[in-house]
Amino acid sequence: MRELGELGGLKGNGGARKCVDIVLYANDLYADIANRLALTAESMEAQTDADLHTTKDVLDDGNKEIVNNLVARHVYDCVGCLYPYSKTPIERCKRRREANNDVDAYVIRLTFEHDRSETSIQQLQRLIHDYIVYRCYAEWLAMTVPQAGTYTMWENKAEEIREQITTVLVPPYNAKRLRVRPHWY
Repeated sequence: MRELGELGGLKGNGGARKCVDIVLYANDLYADIANRLALTAESMEAQTDADLHTTKDVLDDGNKEIVNNLVARHVYDCVGCLYPYSKTPIERCKRRREANNDVDAYVIRLTFEHDRSETSIQQLQRLIHDYIVYRCYAEWLAMTVPQAGTYTMWENKAEEIREQITTVLVPPYNAKRLRVRPHWY
């Protein structure tokens, strides 16, 4: 989350629509997932070494592809959640790639009819980031240590964040002029 996308007007409909790109860097997502899993593995005292290893080593070569797929699936889940604002052609929700063909960043383009504050867009970006991290974290725990049952707590937390994402996007109210009347009318 090093930079926020650019705000700019779109052509058509009087230029009233605003466009913003939310950029989610894959390395930031992977690092957050790996850090959470490393902390979880350290706190699991009674588990076997095999459980600790599979929980902690999420970014090994064999596991990186699984995490890639989990992240991609949940990014596109966010695009679906943001549908009223992201209903753009499919090439607009793109993945920027590095030279080694790994995904560098996911770009979600949102279009708004009304102005939005930059802080609400930054909050939205943070919520999307956390939603993806919590979802991947919960699914990884469900795959590696299902007997612990802690993954349901993180799935619930991800669902709470998804609800927050939809509330951040409630359009701002339109200021209307109120007519002041004396109390006797």
